[in-house]
Amino acid sequence: MTLDITERRLAEERLRESEAFAHRVLGATTDCVAVIDTEGRIAFLNEPGRCQKEIDDLSAVLGQPLEVLWPAEAVPVVRAAMAEARAGRPARFTAFGPTAKGAPRWRDVSFSSLPGANGEAPRLLAVARDVTAAKEAEAVLRENDARLRELAETLEDRVREEVAARETAQARLV
Repeated sequence: MTLDITERRLAEERLRESEAFAHRVLGATTDCVAVIDTEGRIAFLNEPGRCQKEIDDLSAVLGQPLEVLWPAEAVPVVRAAMAEARAGRPARFTAFGPTAKGAPRWRDVSFSSLPGANGEAPRLLAVARDVTAAKEAEAVLRENDARLRELAETLEDRVREEVAARETAQARLV
């Protein structure tokens, strides 16, 4: 009997170590990692995700539909990605969604199916990366590109005007 208890304690210790390792892995990424249950509710959100989304009280979002983290205009895209992942196909999208405190953020989100144990329906794994800085840089590049095109057009017009004025002046001299 002593042997059975010892084996059980060793198994429990290995399980605790495995869980601790999983928590360290999930906490080591800067990405938001969430597990979505079969009903589309948030079952798990890692600490970096809580911080990234500026959620003070995690209990306020656990058990809530994933859509609570997105503005209404992004919800159809979120739902479509979840449907793809439920069908066993990885899905990905980039969308705007402010944090819980209203800070503007862009996120690149990927969904994949997370197989259930013992024939349970699969849950979904969602990994969101904050791509706000890249989106802002793209916007600045678009603005600069538009200004350069406008400047080139203005310069071209000015050159034409100057050439026409010189031709007119030369014609008067002759």
